[in-house]
Amino acid sequence: ELVGGQVGLATPGIFVMFIVGMMLVVRNARRVPAQGVLLWMMLVPMVVFAMHALGDRVQANWPVIVYPLLAVAAAQVTWAGWKPAVALGGVLCALVFVQAAFEPLPLSAHTDVMLRQVGGWPALAAEVDGRAMPGDFVTACDYGTASELALYLPHRTVAGMEPRWTLFNLPHELHGQGLMLCNPRRVFDRRYFAMVEAVGSLRRHGRIRDAETLDLYRVRMADPVPPDQPPGIAILSRAPMTGPQASLPQDMLQAAP
Repeated sequence: ELVGGQVGLATPGIFVMFIVGMMLVVRNARRVPAQGVLLWMMLVPMVVFAMHALGDRVQANWPVIVYPLLAVAAAQVTWAGWKPAVALGGVLCALVFVQAAFEPLPLSAHTDVMLRQVGGWPALAAEVDGRAMPGDFVTACDYGTASELALYLPHRTVAGMEPRWTLFNLPHELHGQGLMLCNPRRVFDRRYFAMVEAVGSLRRHGRIRDAETLDLYRVRMADPVPPDQPPGIAILSRAPMTGPQASLPQDMLQAAP
């Protein structure tokens, strides 16, 4: 599954070039020190992903951190007619940039990766901020949405709420009430909340088309959170302090209760 995912993600032609390029690096590693360094930079993460795949699923996009190294290795591969192929690659790359910037083709978010990943986040964050009351936190049930909101709402407390946050060395205690955003295809653990009220939906919109629709909830944290609940909440950004403590030195703030 891991290897098959790479064939699809890189596209079969590029994947073959990656393999041939890596074979050249292996062959030249002893003679050329730079090729040896490149080989080890590729092998270490590959071994980590392979070991993980023996015990659990590895998402196909994880190994893309190795793709730049594989591209360097594949640059050694030459064949008759490679110059027109490079020109074609440049044209295709330009088309991707034009689509990402101006969306001339009516592609859905399912097929337009740029729209799906980066379209409309500032406007969505501004709308969430307008819906939230003073002192409200903002949270989301997937790490991508939570991270984008933390980036664009530095003046609010933004939390991620998902099992993976248990593994992060971040503050896990969240109190009070706020807004929760969640894609309708996802579910979130309602046991963290004393109150969950659906208040509508928001659309994340690119330049022309919608990227996704998110359900919006007004929530109030359970106090205390049930003791059997794992700490699947993490504070990604915290609203700045106001009042007397805001002027205290940082070391005093850390020691303050």
